This record gives sequence, structure tokens and C-alpha cells, in this order.
Amino acid sequence: GIPASRGHADEAIAHASGEGETTKPKPTQGLFVGCLLRRNPFVRKTPPAWEEEYRTWSEDWRTHQAKLWKDLPDILKDEGDGTSSRSSSSSSSAPYEPPPMTTKADKSKNRKKLERRLDEHLYLLFRDASDSGGWYFPMRPHFAGETVRSASEHLLSGIAPTLEVHSSGNAPCGMLTLPSERIPEELKSQSETSTDANADADAKVFLMASQVVSGDFSMDAKAKREHGIKEWAWVARDEIKEYFDDKDDAEYIEKLLL
Repeated sequence: GIPASRGHADEAIAHASGEGETTKPKPTQGLFVGCLLRRNPFVRKTPPAWEEEYRTWSEDWRTHQAKLWKDLPDILKDEGDGTSSRSSSSSSSAPYEPPPMTTKADKSKNRKKLERRLDEHLYLLFRDASDSGGWYFPMRPHFAGETVRSASEHLLSGIAPTLEVHSSGNAPCGMLTLPSERIPEELKSQSETSTDANADADAKVFLMASQVVSGDFSMDAKAKREHGIKEWAWVARDEIKEYFDDKDDAEYIEKLLL
């Protein structure tokens, strides 16, 4: 079962009268919990041109300095100046060739895979299966008795059971205000916003930051149908504007992401 620390809605079932009947907690009006699920970079970014130029100059300078000390006894030489026997032997070996940073997913432009843009942070987005087909961060209604973190962890346990994830802190890292038409239909059906007098009111989505520790992500047809998801994508910060039509939202989200 799911650990008690996750405190999700099903665990918050409250006992009604003394007859032993139970009722599920009600969703909090107009409040949703979202998750910024992040995959951290696997490799360092390629340094900019100015840094490469500085490194080249620095190596040339050290090589020049080493030549000035060539007549000193070995005991007085610094092993890091390039003149010692250790440095000489290492310099004769083949230079290190790092593996390519471009993966098969990069070449095929497959954004469903975690193995892409290895030098960037990637974030999980879902596309609504309804006619609107909008993109959004994973989210669900908030239920009475939950913390934002526990709601986020329960959300991840349902949509990404094959991933080991770690939540960063107990407080949300940001908030989005979504108009009713941008809330996925499947989520509306779980919330009172679809039936009450405020069905057309904006919804507040509090975002919790989490990161992938290990595992791979996938969703079969059944899981996508249950969550009302058409497809998913792992996107980098500089790709966010391709998924959010609202300019203000896109700019705000870019500020939240690493």
C-alpha cells in the first residue's frame, strides 16, 4: 500500500455516524495541486566560447611556465607544472573523448523519452484528451485534510508508479491561475467545480517541486484513459513556450524552472 506519510484523499476517509459508514472527503473548492516533476541533467553543459578560449590560454600559459623551470632539479618541480615524469607519461596517452551528448530521442525528436537533452533539466507535461487538447503540468483536485505535499505525492504515485521521486520541501514553489476552460475535463469531473454555482470560476493550481531519482516513465492506454491524458512530453525550459499559448503563463513558468 501507499505509505501513510502520503496522506492522500483515500487515507483521509472520515467516519460518519456511529453506524460505521464512511464518506470520502470533499474536494476543496477551486483548488488544485500540481507537480513540477523534474529530471536533472546527466552531463555538464558545453562551455561557452569565452570559457573554451580561457582554458586554451590557461593551458598555453602553464606550458610556457613549465619550460622556464626545466633546468631545476626534479625535487623542486611542481608535479602539476607539466614537467614531471608523471605528467609526461600522462600527456603521452590518448586524449579523453567524452561520449556523444545527442541521443536517439534527440535525433528522432521524441519528447516522450527521459533520455534526451542530457545537459538540461526536463519537466513532465500532459496533454488533455478532450477536444481542447491543452497541455498542463500533472495535477489533481485538493481534498480536505491534505497538505500540498501529500497531495502531490499521491498524484505521482498514480501517474508515475515506475519512478522513484523525491519531493523538494513542504511548500509549493509557485501558483498558476487557470480559467475553467483550461482545466482538463477528467479533473473537472473529480472536483465540485463542474456542478456548483462557481463552475466557471478560475482555479488555483499550487505547484510542488519534485525530482526523478531513478526509473523510467511510461503510460499504457488504460492509464491514459483513466487520467484523461492523450500524450505526455518531457520538455526543457526553453521549450515551454511551445506548450503554453498564454504568454504571461509561459513567462511565469520559465521563471520557476531551472
